Amino acid sequence: MHRLAVALIGLILAACTPETQGGGGQLAPQETRFSPEVAMRMFPGDASIARYATIAARMEPVIERECRARAPRSKCDYQIFVETHPEAPANAYQGENRRGQPTIAFTRKLLAELRNDHEIAFIMGHEAAHHIRGHLPVKTEALIAGWIAGEVAAHVAGASEEETQQAAALGGLIAISGFSKEFELEADALGAVITEIAGYDAITGSQYFRRMRDPGHKYLGTHPPNAQRLQTVRRAVAGM
Repeated sequence: MHRLAVALIGLILAACTPETQGGGGQLAPQETRFSPEVAMRMFPGDASIARYATIAARMEPVIERECRARAPRSKCDYQIFVETHPEAPANAYQGENRRGQPTIAFTRKLLAELRNDHEIAFIMGHEAAHHIRGHLPVKTEALIAGWIAGEVAAHVAGASEEETQQAAALGGLIAISGFSKEFELEADALGAVITEIAGYDAITGSQYFRRMRDPGHKYLGTHPPNAQRLQTVRRAVAGM
């Protein structure tokens, strides 16, 4: 697969805050992600990393317990990181390491923007929920299939290399647009529950949505409107 395809797939699947979308670029390399404890030693004056480390230590056992209870066939030994790449935008993302273990990473820029412990805990719960619900493999498979379909169609039509890559990217976005927003809302709901179980306030934590750029009802968008996300969190907490 073309390197541009790999880069775009990684970017789309990783981005969980709308600000990062459409910005281009690639995910930071593995060697710029460090455990919160290591990151604290690297940036001793960064109070936001120290706060993140404290919250991660409290959230991780709850996340792993909920994972084992709700997805018993999944790997539930989470690894939590700080993304230290200086150009990484404000973002949090979930993925897997080479051994298939689920990972959660926050960039330093996002940590600097979050106003309280509840916001960090809620976003961490949201990212954990993506793995528990099995979203990443489904999105990856659909995105790759859509990419290939768009690429083949453009090639048959005699498109240029640039046009072919544009068609492939569009095919990938179309392929995931049908369920990506639903997945985000599912992660918001379960993330809110995990946050509350860990002793944080999910409704307070979800107020970060009020400061995020609102994607609205965008055609081929991957994230739902912020008002819908806030409503989903309130509903999840009320249902506990």
